[in-house]
Amino acid sequence: MQRSGFKLGSFTLLELVVVLGILVVLAGMVTPILDRGLYDAAEGVTRTNLGAVRDAITGRFSYQADVGLRPSTIRDLLVRPTDGTAPPFNPQTGIGWRGPYLMDQGFTYVVQVEAGFTGAYGVEGDPAVPDGWRKPIVLQTPLGDAHRARIVSAGPDGILQTPADVAYPLPASPGDDLLVFLYMADAE
Repeated sequence: MQRSGFKLGSFTLLELVVVLGILVVLAGMVTPILDRGLYDAAEGVTRTNLGAVRDAITGRFSYQADVGLRPSTIRDLLVRPTDGTAPPFNPQTGIGWRGPYLMDQGFTYVVQVEAGFTGAYGVEGDPAVPDGWRKPIVLQTPLGDAHRARIVSAGPDGILQTPADVAYPLPASPGDDLLVFLYMADAE
């Protein structure tokens, strides 16, 4: 007995439509899982880099231990400041810049005022440390108070939402930004 209907190769059109429908449903189920995995990976990279920056500033063998003060921007951890705040290392006194304190990742700071990346955090082209979403990590010192200093990632949306002039941002105010405080317990 001969089957009727349109044939494409050895499959009928109905069989192809059913198979395509199943593939669409499977793709719809897998895509959120992959998206979550990519987000988790980017967040992990970001948290690792935030911790590395904090250690480079305040750790035992750090900028602050060598120079006696905090850097003004992340750039100071990668390149010795030329403004006199971080003299070259003097082996007799054990004081001075012994950096770089972080490995240069070939990433540069880009001023994007609309995304919150202003000249307050660096100069266009300065070496920078990226977060997991390929945006620069910045150092904020709210109200000039070093005890409230924090390192901030703009998070997945790439927009810095943590106000630089607010000492203690409310849990909802940083938006999706990730923060690490230098001298205080991190807010979860």
